[in-house]
Amino acid sequence: MTVNVRDYSKTAAQRGWGAGWPSCAGASGNIVTVTADRSGARLNVHRRISVLVDALADWTEAQGYLAKPAQTGAYNCRAIAGTNTSSNHAWGLAVDWNWNDNPYSTSSVHAMPDWMPAMWSRYGFGWGGWYTGGKRDWMHLEFMGTPADADECTARALADLRGSGGTTPAAPAVPSSTLLRQGSTGDAVKAVQARLNRDYPLYSHLAVDGVFGPATDATVREFQRRAGLVVDGIVGPATLAKLGLA
Repeated sequence: MTVNVRDYSKTAAQRGWGAGWPSCAGASGNIVTVTADRSGARLNVHRRISVLVDALADWTEAQGYLAKPAQTGAYNCRAIAGTNTSSNHAWGLAVDWNWNDNPYSTSSVHAMPDWMPAMWSRYGFGWGGWYTGGKRDWMHLEFMGTPADADECTARALADLRGSGGTTPAAPAVPSSTLLRQGSTGDAVKAVQARLNRDYPLYSHLAVDGVFGPATDATVREFQRRAGLVVDGIVGPATLAKLGLA
């Protein structure tokens, strides 16, 4: 499956992402935060592209082009400026990277290296620098495929950029009153380990053994940090809810 990253004949709604602006219903309940490893820039994106954006952002920064947190963002329930047409930001499908350095303008001056959109385009992202017409949106990268395309592009990116360790079975629900911490054992710990491996393969590579040891503690803390939770290593109601296990 190949995504045509320059085909604007269909909106994201027509590609299966639900309603955009003004209701932004397609994004409702689907926005999650990913954090670029080196800069710490936080990007709120649709969960179906979250692992993909995380992989590409980390790869980009590893090449030396870091995001500036105060100039980088994603989800925004709005129309395209000056129009009544929904922006892809309204679905959490677009990322603006260092907007002061890569402005929306008639000028060709920008800081984003060409290799960045070239790499992102391999996994379904169009670039505002390729727009036709009077202006270019040098900061702007947007996912141009369907939800199914997003899943396929994510799998390919993980295999290409990080290596693929296979899939992990879905984890069962855990009672919301559960409290797990280092030293805990049992099926509830297995469920947490499995869910972390399944949904966050960029940094979770746990043995699903039901033992809450140092590796599980470190991974839980990383999840909590990225999710904006209290970073205490304790899997309680808030962490379970963010993991979708409660």
